[in-house]
Formats: sequence, structure tokens, C-alpha cells
Amino acid sequence: MKPDDTLFAGTLHSLIKKSLDRDPDISRDVFLMCFCLEVTKHDLLALILCLMEDRDDPYFTKATQLLQYWIDLYWIEDFVREDDNLRLLICSWKALSLPLTLPAHERIAVTHSMRQVSREPIQPFPAIHDGGLLQLGPKELAHQLCLLDMESIQTVNRDRLLQYVQSGGKIGLAITIRFNRLTASLVSAVLHEETPKERARVLEFIVQLGEELKRLGNFQSLGCVVAALTTSTVTRLRRTRSEVKKKYQTMSEGLVELMSVTRSFGNMRKAYLATPHPKIPFVAVTMTDLNFVFQGNSRYLSGSSDDEASTRQINYWNWTMYHSIITEFMHPRGAVDYPFVREERVMTMLSDLLVMDKSWNDQTYQRSLELEPRNQ
Repeated sequence: MKPDDTLFAGTLHSLIKKSLDRDPDISRDVFLMCFCLEVTKHDLLALILCLMEDRDDPYFTKATQLLQYWIDLYWIEDFVREDDNLRLLICSWKALSLPLTLPAHERIAVTHSMRQVSREPIQPFPAIHDGGLLQLGPKELAHQLCLLDMESIQTVNRDRLLQYVQSGGKIGLAITIRFNRLTASLVSAVLHEETPKERARVLEFIVQLGEELKRLGNFQSLGCVVAALTTSTVTRLRRTRSEVKKKYQTMSEGLVELMSVTRSFGNMRKAYLATPHPKIPFVAVTMTDLNFVFQGNSRYLSGSSDDEASTRQINYWNWTMYHSIITEFMHPRGAVDYPFVREERVMTMLSDLLVMDKSWNDQTYQRSLELEPRNQ
């Protein structure tokens, strides 16, 4: 604890009690979001319930309130998201005599019935093609991408983001896999054409798509567009780029500047904050921020990392940063509601796009050289 009463570090047990001692504020949410970096939900439940065995214990009432708060704010997601037995553990705890309010069956059913993004395995395609994207107009494709990203963004929950943190950025998210597939398909659409003029028309289509996505506030798919425009297999096509109309060249440069990683995506962050709802964030920014905190700060205070789990001094400041980043990402998700009609034909097409794997990388590189050999 710092002199100004700011919680800086402590053991897991001390952090639990500090979250009970302090008036309900953000520290409670920080703890309930980030405890999984140290223990499972079941272990935490056992620790809290131990404080509720004795009614004369000064922490009894506060522990009960914390458990109720956890159930009210986090229970629905925990129950629906995974097959766990939190409910069973709570209901079977003999010392628990207070009737806690458990989620209504109807609320669970409604949450469970939310549209889920398909998790079917992705099969690689053997050849370069446009994936059918060019059959659509830029606006139509942008509208469907907004609906798809609107659904996908709801699947990115706090636990998944924290798993990403714990893995050191090695565990990917489903939405980032989809990002790579759309990028791969846009690049392939360019390389599929035989002449510079035909490829230039595809590049103009991609730029128009990017402008529409920017107008709609979909920064996630806009990132795919910019990734496709800046991939080396496309940027090296000088004859192709020379055929792109000047206005689209200017638009392309503007999109690339908007999504630039310079100053930690500074331009994109400003644009996102200034964009009215509905809007979809660029998930890569959140992942970058989380990874920055993970890589730049120790998990435990110096000298305590080898201690027993019960005596390790957890770097609580990290938790506050994770909470701030994840909350900023998750808070506006409920306001994402685009009034477009879902076209199943297009959704089927978007669920069956190319895979950005080594085979694809090799094919696109060779195809790019074939279309415009070096020094020509």
C-alpha cells in the first residue's frame, strides 16, 4: 500500500481482504476480473466461502456481498461461456445459509441463444482466387462485414483476453484468425487478375471498401483492408499501382496513415474516440496494449516470484492496467448495433475464405513475381 492509500502489491489473501475492506469501487472489479491470473474461479470461491463460515467473523457480511456482486455482474457470462460447476459449489456449501440470488433461467436462456460465430475448422484452399468478394459492391460487403464483426466482437470476453496475456501473446483470438482470412482473400483477389489494369481495378475496389468501413466506424475490418494494401506481394507491383486512379491512390494513403502503428496507433485511437456509435474497435490495439503491460512489468515484486503461492507479492498495478484496457474495450460493445439485413449468401462466402498459412504465403509470393518480375 502506498502512502496515498493506493493499492500497489500484496499476496492473494491480502488482496481479497483489501477488496473487502475498501468501499465498493473499481478495486473490486479489478480483483474480480484479474484474479484468474493467479487462481481458478473454484479456488477463489473456496477462499471467499471460508470467510463466510463464521457469522461472527467481521468479514462475513462483506464476503457475502462480494460473492453476490460476483454472481450479479459476472455469473451469467461464466455460466454460459463454459461448462463449470460454480453453481453446484455454491449451492452445496453447507456453511452458506444466506439465500443468494442466482440468475434467472430465462436470462441464461436468452444469453445462450445469442448468435454464435461458427467454430468449424478452416480448410485451406489450394489456389489463389478472389473468394467471390468481387461479386459484391463495396457498400454491400462493408455492411455484411459490420454484421459479422458485430457478432465476433461479442465473443471476445475478459477471460479470453487474460488468457492471451498469460500466454505472452501466443494464444490467438477467433476474430484475429478471421482478420487474417479476410486479408488473405483481398490480397488474392488482386493477384488473381492477369493484367495491371485489372489488378488496379481490384485495388480501387479495396480502397472503396476501406472508405465505407471507415465511414461506418468498423476499424476491425478496416485493419484488414490496410493490411492487404500494404502487404509486400501487393506493394511491389509497381505497374499495377501506376494504373490506380489518382483519387484512389490518395484515399489509400489516407487509410494507411489512419491505421499506422506510429505512436501506438495514435491516429486510429483519436479517430475511434471521435467516431459516433455504432462502431467496432480494432482488436489488435487492445492486444498490443495488454502485451505491452505484460512484457514491460514483472508479474510479482522483485524477489518474491519463487515464494510459495500464498506469500508471493502480486504486482497489483498490472491488474489495474489490465482492467483499464479490457474495460475500455468491452464497455462500448453493447452499443454496436448496425441496422443492416443479414445476407446468408454473403455470410457463407465470408465463412469460407482463404487461410493465411505458409502455403498461401509461398503461392502469393511466387504469383507476384510471375505477374511482375523483379527489375521490370
